[in-house]
Amino acid sequence: LLFAIHPVNVMSVGWISERKNTLSLLLYLASIRTYLAAFPDTLLPQPHARNHPRILYALSIFFFLLALLSKSSIIMLPLILLLLTWQQRGQITRRTLLRITPFLFASAISALVTIWFQHHRAMAGLSIPHLGFPARLARAGWIPFFYLSKALCPIQLSPIYPPWRDHGLISYLPAFTLLLTLFILWRTRNRIGRAPLAALLYFLLSLAPVAGFIDMAFMQYSPVSDHFQYVALIGILTFLAASLTHLKHRHPRTGNLITLLLVSFFSFTAYTQAHIYHDEHSFWQAAVSRNPASPQAQYNLGTVLQSEGQNDQAIACYRRATTLDPHCADAHSNLGLLLTRAGSFPEGTAELRQALADKPDATAYRNLSLALITTPQWQEAISLLEHAVHLEPNDSELHSLLGAAYSSHSLYPQAISEARQSANLSPKNPTRLNDLAWLLATQPTPLPSDRPQAVQYAQQACLLTHYQDPAILDTLAVAYHANGQTPEALTTESQALTLAQSNPSQHPLIQELTTHLNQFRSPPSH
Repeated sequence: LLFAIHPVNVMSVGWISERKNTLSLLLYLASIRTYLAAFPDTLLPQPHARNHPRILYALSIFFFLLALLSKSSIIMLPLILLLLTWQQRGQITRRTLLRITPFLFASAISALVTIWFQHHRAMAGLSIPHLGFPARLARAGWIPFFYLSKALCPIQLSPIYPPWRDHGLISYLPAFTLLLTLFILWRTRNRIGRAPLAALLYFLLSLAPVAGFIDMAFMQYSPVSDHFQYVALIGILTFLAASLTHLKHRHPRTGNLITLLLVSFFSFTAYTQAHIYHDEHSFWQAAVSRNPASPQAQYNLGTVLQSEGQNDQAIACYRRATTLDPHCADAHSNLGLLLTRAGSFPEGTAELRQALADKPDATAYRNLSLALITTPQWQEAISLLEHAVHLEPNDSELHSLLGAAYSSHSLYPQAISEARQSANLSPKNPTRLNDLAWLLATQPTPLPSDRPQAVQYAQQACLLTHYQDPAILDTLAVAYHANGQTPEALTTESQALTLAQSNPSQHPLIQELTTHLNQFRSPPSH
């Protein structure tokens, strides 16, 4: 019950990005349960009759593999099984180690794959604070105490917590305290039992993958998060529940009262915490309210506000993000784009140039180019787009933008070349095909093959849109006319005009379509 209603677990259940926690935990527990059923001597002094132990053992391994595929943070399960064996039996035999070997092998492979993925995919382009090993060791000692405080007193929970701060030698005090506690529990295990030590070791082992020794993408926000202790929380809450049960046996009224208060407190806090996960706006608003010094939270709230059309509020968030982190390139970039659209061109381009300096990727080059392309600095804009294409040669959109930039300044051969590349990269994208067809049909100095190819590409675009897009039908009509197929041009343009007239969203096209239709009806000039 304590686990089901614990406020810390709201993030794992309420935030869709972490629903893999709930799936992996189910499979994790199923693996443990089937392992214990296969080898009851792990827990009981006298082995009971076994029911298909080999099948249950195979199921345990199977559930563990599924759990790893759900979320790799449960890689410590083999050590947890050893811990359970030691806690119950007081020793670990060679037979037990042999039983655990397949689990260890699967964990090792999963760990290597996860580390590779984090470094080459999840963290690509992210700015993760760099720490040396001594600082990581100090932080690893602080992290369990942080999670323990939230497990026992779940107040001031936040989607994003403030980052860890290095305070010199005092930063090592939590790690020293932790080691001292483990030593005391080990020395007193025969007097007070192995359960307290086992509970703490379970907690620490479960937290080991997120103790900060290996960088992860979420660490751009904070080294700790509620969802990181979802599995580890079981150890603390099991020990707490056992302690409450012991108290109830000795002092029923006191035990019942404390239990009632604790359950009520957890339930109410979890209920209020759940509202944070209603939507993106409430999530990032809560993150900013509870941790206003987080530049990432400010930036993400800004993106949500921008998507909602609240550009003034988004600009304010981006400004706060860049103040908190002067090298927050994404915030500089979005701020620059909004400012240029709002007419603050000098300030906007300054922000975009800062974004490019902080993070010189294809997106930064593209954004600055889009701001400059309609200005006297259009040559610089084209150069920036060329650099973006060089960085991301397989990005169809970048080739399309560069083609449009060339075309707007009458550089038709270059424009057609880029449009072809864009269409080749996205052969099922009707917009890319339409853009290429329009260029081939309208350029003033065509090659002999340009007009027939324009018809071909326009027809492909129409097929992909089922001949229901009046703008693309217009391109096909223009291509027909340029290729000397006037009857087909008239028929197609009439169809485009009828579609535009029947769809209010397409009404701005009507004047252009009418003009084209009249041009097609006019006799050719000599």
